[in-house]
Amino acid sequence: MFSIIIPTCNRADILQRSLACMLAMEGVEACEFIVIDDGSTDLTSALLEQYRLRDNLHLTVITQKNKGPGAARNAGLRVARMEYILFLDDDVFPDAALLRRHADFLAEGFDVSQGVLRWHPDVEKAPVIGFMESRGMQFGFAPVGNDREASFLNIYTANLALRRADALSSGGFDDVLTAKRYAYEDTAFAYTLARAGLRLGINSRAWAYHYHPMTEDGLVGREYKVGYATRVLKIHYPEIAGALNIERIVAYMELQRPVLALLLRLPGIARLVGYEMYLRLRCRDAFLRGYAECLQSENDS
Repeated sequence: MFSIIIPTCNRADILQRSLACMLAMEGVEACEFIVIDDGSTDLTSALLEQYRLRDNLHLTVITQKNKGPGAARNAGLRVARMEYILFLDDDVFPDAALLRRHADFLAEGFDVSQGVLRWHPDVEKAPVIGFMESRGMQFGFAPVGNDREASFLNIYTANLALRRADALSSGGFDDVLTAKRYAYEDTAFAYTLARAGLRLGINSRAWAYHYHPMTEDGLVGREYKVGYATRVLKIHYPEIAGALNIERIVAYMELQRPVLALLLRLPGIARLVGYEMYLRLRCRDAFLRGYAECLQSENDS
């Protein structure tokens, strides 16, 4: 059925919970699990050894130095044996019918089945999650064309199924977007698939909960990485950068950055402008700092 590929790093507690949920999926006995331990230093290795010793579980564990989730997924792809691949993240809790619903969707003529992700009830009410939802900063499942067609901008490998042959022929995940510059790996992967003529679809029936608590500082840190990676994307994937209107986003960056820095230093700025605007300012500042640092590293090299 599926080779289920799961990258993980230093998340033993949540991985234990998500694996228990994944093993409860209907049809899981016909699947193989490939978990890539991407340089964990916690109890991940011991946890995976416990699962590996189970007689009724087809589990392959790959241990590697930390290279980022894209490189980890590539390692899983290289050893996968099933006709179909299901990419899941280590913080994803799938619906029991997920496998069947991905299989049905692919049988209908789609080459890529993008499952839907919902925030886990334990985290969905956090104010920062509400902010991310309002700004479309996480899962862009808005359909293109009709309620099932998708573009490469709608693809997230936290819950994604496709043929192994198609994933391999695409070249997998681009190393240039991995590790510390992690962002847009999924987008570039999907862009390559779409350019090869594959049909991408949003499968609203194949849903899972996503458990990823987020703090304001964590979100700001993520936006810094996205900013850095955006410059990398602009160089290596100009077509994607064009689709994302990157030039408009970074226009007048030299003017934006000092103004943002000044605003964020003002006493009581959060109370003055309100929670949402304050976070928008912090995120934009972090994004532009990341972009500028990548640009500076190019000039220095």
